Amino acid sequence: MPSRRKRKRVRRQAEATARSPGTCGGWGNGLPTTLADLVMLRRAINEDWPVPANVRHAIVDELGGDIETSEVRRALSVFRSFLVMESANIRAEKFG
Repeated sequence: MPSRRKRKRVRRQAEATARSPGTCGGWGNGLPTTLADLVMLRRAINEDWPVPANVRHAIVDELGGDIETSEVRRALSVFRSFLVMESANIRAEKFG
């Protein structure tokens, strides 16, 4: 079990991240996502981080609406995210 000091430090870091103007707090809450959020999403998928089903659905719904954006970099990042998702699905089917 982590020490009291370590738990407190981790909690402070999480609170600082949640309040940081550079973060949006995740999907499903109506807040916009940044390109950095999409990079983190791809990392999470590639490394098989556990993601609750409701969050997965919120991510796909939100990204589906972002495909027709006028921002080329964002549209490309969204497409890359969908490719990574499809790759993860193929991996899951292949290796169970």
